[in-house]
Amino acid sequence: MAMTSGLITIDHQQVSLAVSKLDGRAREWASTCSTSVDIAFPTWESLKSQLVQVFSPPNQAYRMRSLFLSTRQDANELSDYVQELRTLMAAMQSDALPEAVHVTIFTEGLSSGIVRTEVFRVHPSTFEKAVGIALSAEHYVKSARLG
Repeated sequence: MAMTSGLITIDHQQVSLAVSKLDGRAREWASTCSTSVDIAFPTWESLKSQLVQVFSPPNQAYRMRSLFLSTRQDANELSDYVQELRTLMAAMQSDALPEAVHVTIFTEGLSSGIVRTEVFRVHPSTFEKAVGIALSAEHYVKSARLG
C-alpha cells in the first residue's frame, strides 16, 4: 500500500511540475481544463495524451510514416542517414511499424555500393543489426582506401 501511495505522489508531482512549466497557449489550455490540476490530469499519462491530442498537427503519424518510408541515403553520409531514420522512428513510437519494415526501408534506402551489398548479403533481422553491419562495412571500405 505504501508503495502505491508513493507512486501516486510521484505521478502527481510530475503532473504538477509539467503543468507549471507550460507556457503560452499550452498554459492557457491547461488552466481552462478544470479548476484543479488533480481533476483535469489525474495521471502523467493522461496529461501526455491530452497534450498530444490538442497540440499535435493533424495527421502527424501519417506524415512521419510517409517521410520514414520515403527516406533515402542519396548523397548523405551513412551516419546522417541512420540518425534521420532513428529520429523518424522515435517520432512514430506511438504507432510503430514492424521491425522488418524498418530493416527493409533502411536497406532499400542505402546508396548502391559495397555497404548496401554487405547488408543485403547478411540479411539482418533487426534495424540495429543492419546499422551495425552497414557501419562496419563502411569502416572497412574507408580503411582499405586509406591503407
